[in-house]
Amino acid sequence: MQGFKVQEKWQFCSDHLPLGLTVEHGGQPLVRMVSWNVLNTAYMRWIYKDEQGMSRSRITELDKTEGSKTRGLTLRDEEVVQTVLALAQLYHIIGLQESSVAVSKRVAELLATEGWMQVPQVTGMDKSQIVTFYNTNIVKVVNATGIQYAKQGDSKGIQLTHFELVGNEDALQVHFVNTHVPFGAAGRDELAAAVNKYKYRRSKTENVKKTVIVTVGDTNADSANVGEALGPDWTHVESYLSHVNARNQPVDYDCAHFTLVPLEESEGETKTGVVAAVPEIGPVKEMVELLTGWKKNLKK
Repeated sequence: MQGFKVQEKWQFCSDHLPLGLTVEHGGQPLVRMVSWNVLNTAYMRWIYKDEQGMSRSRITELDKTEGSKTRGLTLRDEEVVQTVLALAQLYHIIGLQESSVAVSKRVAELLATEGWMQVPQVTGMDKSQIVTFYNTNIVKVVNATGIQYAKQGDSKGIQLTHFELVGNEDALQVHFVNTHVPFGAAGRDELAAAVNKYKYRRSKTENVKKTVIVTVGDTNADSANVGEALGPDWTHVESYLSHVNARNQPVDYDCAHFTLVPLEESEGETKTGVVAAVPEIGPVKEMVELLTGWKKNLKK
């Protein structure tokens, strides 16, 4: 399939597919989370350049305001919002990247009616495109902080949120790191420095409760390169192809890694882990199969 381009076969509203994750504790699902780069309309020019082979996809088909029911949103933006609402029926925490202020505001308005809230942005990141929502019936925010990558403005950053389970605050602590990493090793090194510092501080907390830290998002690099930057204390969550890069290659740039605090689980202690699964919404499964088949044929 050399020279293959997805074009009309790509029937999803973003050039990234959502990555579904479940934190398991003792073999049982504890918290479900999902990460998704929704593709900010401000960056549509990259789609039209056709380096990803998507200039004749559903993305461009819906790139118009005519017929939109929401002022300031395109038809594609509206489909993004509806897709986030569908994800909210399956997950407890939603991390978005490249979410415009208008899209984030609309999502927040609609999710609020179902008991969801947006994690507050730290000072100076009120226009950040890194946005996290959570179901207040399941989890609550203990604290949150944000970091911008060097010279990246609002487009890329790191949002680190400490969650507790509602009604079971002494159970496993869940820390959700939502990020959009700049291209190149420097960005991955910045991410690694931030999350490893965060992990170290957590490990030094007096009487620390058992904690899982999940780092997830659009990393602009293969999962292996991200894992190498993070270091040996982090475990890669085996997932699936989710994106077509600017070299027209199917890749797993949307990836997740996790670590535990304390790092070592004692004998007889309840085991904790994170697993990935394709979200059962819309055409996501079919798009994963499209990318997977393409990758297999490239290897022949």
